[in-house]
Amino acid sequence: MSEKNILKELEDIVGKDFASNRSEDLYIYSQDPGASIPRPADFVVMPNTSKEVQDIMKLANREKVPIVPMGGGLTLSGLVIPVKGG
Repeated sequence: MSEKNILKELEDIVGKDFASNRSEDLYIYSQDPGASIPRPADFVVMPNTSKEVQDIMKLANREKVPIVPMGGGLTLSGLVIPVKGG
């Protein structure tokens, strides 16, 4: 499935305002406050419900898209850097 189609499915799950592949959004989530090298993700998705999380995980699993969960983004050790995309 193309990135465009994956983004459309993500938007269908969480709403257009909560899924993005815009370069400025990807940049913000490509790093943490530590000294890790930034690596952009393919998408940024902000689910609001456990059902949305489940549906995102099903889509990612089906399309073999890596998932990098992020909470407050306060880790300094690169744990939230999307090294393999996703």
